[in-house]
Amino acid sequence: KGKHVWANGNIYEGEFIDDKRTGKGKFIWTDGIIYEGDFVEGVRTGKGKITGVNGNIYEGDFKDDKRTGKGKIIWANGDVYEGELVDDKITGYGTMTKNGETQTGYFEDGVLKEDTE
Repeated sequence: KGKHVWANGNIYEGEFIDDKRTGKGKFIWTDGIIYEGDFVEGVRTGKGKITGVNGNIYEGDFKDDKRTGKGKIIWANGDVYEGELVDDKITGYGTMTKNGETQTGYFEDGVLKEDTE
């Protein structure tokens, strides 16, 4: 376990293997975004949570530094998406609640393409 502070002010606290962020850790960017979760050789891979400075939260799967797999996004305005994501995009089956209206089905880039209700 250890802590690394970059010259630009980014901070990582957590586990290392062979000088690479591997295992559980917390990364704080200088703009205030926080990631807590799994790393594999310095890359967000596994389960994790991102908290944005704007109040948006994502909790779920990561692969190769991107939100990929199953997860939940809660926007600061109260909107919620729970379901599949691919390469940081809402793509796959899920449920979106936006402005009090709920849609369930297959999404592509955040747009409902096939309604399953």
